[in-house]
Amino acid sequence: MFRSHNKPLKRQALQDLTIRARGGIFIYIIVWLVTAFWADIPQNAPLFFYINTAIILLIAILRGAQYLNHAKDPEAKVDVLYRWLVAAVLLGAFHWGVLSAWIIYDDNFKDLRYIYFVTLAAFAIGGTATLSISGIIRFFYPLLIFSPTILLGLFSGDSEVMILIVLAGFSLIYIFEASRVTSKDYWEALSSHHQASKHAQVMEQLSTVDPLTKLGNRAFFNKKYIEEWKSCNRSRSPLTVFMLDLDHFKRLNDTYGHAFGDECLKEVARALQQDLPRETDTIARYGGEEFVILLPSTSLHDAEPIAERLVGIISEVQVFFNKRAVPISCSIGVASAIPDENSDSQHLINAADKALYKAKEEGRNQYRVAREFILDNAGWY
Repeated sequence: MFRSHNKPLKRQALQDLTIRARGGIFIYIIVWLVTAFWADIPQNAPLFFYINTAIILLIAILRGAQYLNHAKDPEAKVDVLYRWLVAAVLLGAFHWGVLSAWIIYDDNFKDLRYIYFVTLAAFAIGGTATLSISGIIRFFYPLLIFSPTILLGLFSGDSEVMILIVLAGFSLIYIFEASRVTSKDYWEALSSHHQASKHAQVMEQLSTVDPLTKLGNRAFFNKKYIEEWKSCNRSRSPLTVFMLDLDHFKRLNDTYGHAFGDECLKEVARALQQDLPRETDTIARYGGEEFVILLPSTSLHDAEPIAERLVGIISEVQVFFNKRAVPISCSIGVASAIPDENSDSQHLINAADKALYKAKEEGRNQYRVAREFILDNAGWY
């Protein structure tokens, strides 16, 4: 298993490991075929050649299938794809270790002895360093590569081979230590990057959330508004905006204090969230005592009953001062349009804002629709 139990880290580590392991899909078969044909193994030992070629090809197919499955669905089960890759890599290492030992100690392949000693060391060092993300591969890969040659060398009695075996043993120790450091550095870097990303997400969230009402702030709304404008433009569906303002809020603050005013804002925000449960709807604090509501795929015909209901709901909100309920009311401006790429998106917000002021001028505690801003054949609805 990976060192981390954190799913995003494991997913990223598997992706990195899979990409790093791509070269191994081809390198074994290339080295084998080049050296085999150079030494005339297909002619001198055809059975040996075809058996080993088949094994290497099967392992390459197994590794290639893992790579394609991961590329097709990176969100698939991490543990399954990880075990698949580890099994294929270690199987390839064991086969290459046995194949190399056979070639090194068989007198029929003397021309390849030193080539395979060098190749063995290169694969052990390069493969382990590249794939040290995985603790299992980091430990077992060099062992499986080197062990068959080392074990057979101990019983060979050849002094020249013994020197090579001793050097291989020291190389193995070096590989373990180097891969340990590489693995440690990788996981520390990955963990630091993940923590930095999480911190950036938290900071971004804090920068777009109103700390008092816990709703999105104006910056959040502006971003969401552009997204919904483009989305409704593509689908040719209406987009409705409510501008909601608490009536006589300054008087409430002056009479009962700013703490009471803050409590009013929180209660209003809570009431709005409870009444507009659609995930597609957006409620934000636009500034001061003003809220803005975004209703995608909502026509003016459907929006008016919602605005009327919200006026009634806010009038029922109770905020107490010295155990006495203080009445609250709001005014709402409503504007709706079918977004058009040739229209200025700000016009819709301005229309809702003007409708809001009309609701206030005509007595408050009511909603008004920006009917005078409806334009024929210009995207307004």
